Amino acid sequence: MFNRQDSITIVGNDVIVEGSIKTKHTAEIFGAIVCNNERAIDSGKSVIVHESASVQGSIYAEEKVCVYGSVQGSIESKGIVSLGENANVQGDIVTTTFVAAAGSTINGRVQCKKEEGGN
Repeated sequence: MFNRQDSITIVGNDVIVEGSIKTKHTAEIFGAIVCNNERAIDSGKSVIVHESASVQGSIYAEEKVCVYGSVQGSIESKGIVSLGENANVQGDIVTTTFVAAAGSTINGRVQCKKEEGGN
């Protein structure tokens, strides 16, 4: 049975979204998002940018952002930002934990902050 608490927003391989996505759940991107506004994706959980995907605009996720494809814009997460070996990020990254695989590329700054209320 489908559990609404586990909802996922999916942008398919052949889909191009011109605008932004805001969701309380995880967003999985296989296609393209082109956003002229500040924030292309705003997720209450996680964002996964798959290898076939491209995002033009910034990404925010409460828990984590995993990039295997291309992002032209900043990335922010209160949790983890992880880049796969073919990830290409053109923008700044702000997070509490950052992980980058060999072969990933970043053209921007990475800032790791302590969690709010942390010691």
